[in-house]
Order: sequence, then structure tokens, then C-alpha cells
Amino acid sequence: MKLKRILAYIIDYIIVSLLASFLFMTPPFQNSFKNYERYYEEYKAIMVDVISSDTFAYDEEILIGVQYDLNRASTSLLILNIGTLFVYFGIFAFLCKGQTLGKKILKIKVVSVKQKSLQPFLFIFRSIIVTNLIPELVRLLFLIWASKSTWITASFYTGYFSYFVYFILLLTMIIRKDERSLHDLLCDTQVISTIVKEN
Repeated sequence: MKLKRILAYIIDYIIVSLLASFLFMTPPFQNSFKNYERYYEEYKAIMVDVISSDTFAYDEEILIGVQYDLNRASTSLLILNIGTLFVYFGIFAFLCKGQTLGKKILKIKVVSVKQKSLQPFLFIFRSIIVTNLIPELVRLLFLIWASKSTWITASFYTGYFSYFVYFILLLTMIIRKDERSLHDLLCDTQVISTIVKEN
């Protein structure tokens, strides 16, 4: 079951990323997409120079500047990604009775432990935890309103916080016999198999 949960999450995250990327290329975001492509090509050229250099000598300030510009150009993509994560893992999964496409493929679903049915607000709260939306929102807000140096510091700390949250979620699922992760414990949910066992 643990492996199924991890694989389902990977499948779902790929689906969400592809969906957000597809939306980013649609006409409403065309200018943002072209701007992003321009900075991406500049970033790629710098990285090729860094990798091909024998000494790995490069101007860190220029590299950080291009990374910042690339992230600024991808603001719309970040917003789409956050929105898609929320809708997919929160609303879509709730409407599909605890199943995302990844969970459906692997024949598992989220159920409530004590209640007869899933509670919508708890389920949405669960999705915010499991997708690490809070650090992503903080990083986005710093990207929009803060200076470059403040954004770099915020990205550093929110990145490590995200890794820590994922580590705790994974660790609690692995060490508990009932395989309930932190978000399951907080939201009174459990992931079960949908395969009916024959007697």
C-alpha cells in the first residue's frame, strides 16, 4: 500500500504539472509564455557554459539574476500550478469520492476513519498539507512583492521547509502500522485499497 500511495502521488503530480504547463501555453498566457521562453534560453545558455567549463568558473551573481528573472517570468505558471494542485487534489478528489486519477489507476482511495463520508473542508485541508501549498504560496508572494535578495532568502527557507514536510509525511506513513501519514492523522482520513478480496 505504501508504494501504491507514493506511485499514485507521482502520477498525480505529473498530471497536474502537465495540465498547468498546457494551460500556460494557451492564448491568455501567451505573452508570459514567450517571456518565460526568452529567459529560459538565456538560463540554458549560461548553464551550458558552466557545465562545459573545466574550472566551473562562473559569475554567481549573473546566474542568480537569470534564475530570478526566469522565476519572475514564470509567475503565471506558478499561479496555475498552485491553483491546479488545489483543484485537483482538493476539489476533484473530493468529488470523485477520495480518488485522483493516480489513486484510481492503482486502485486505492481516501476514506474517513470515523465519519461515514469525507468532510469537504477536512479533505481540502488534507490536500493543502499533502501538496505543500503553503510554502509554494509564500514563495510566490515573495516573488511578486519582495526584492530579489529577499526572494532568494525566502526560496531557500521555503524549499527546505517543503523537504522537511515531505520527509515527515513520508516518515509517519512508513513507521505507522496503519500507514496513516501526518495529513491523514490531522484530517481523520485513511487510504485503503478498492480491490474487493474474495473469501
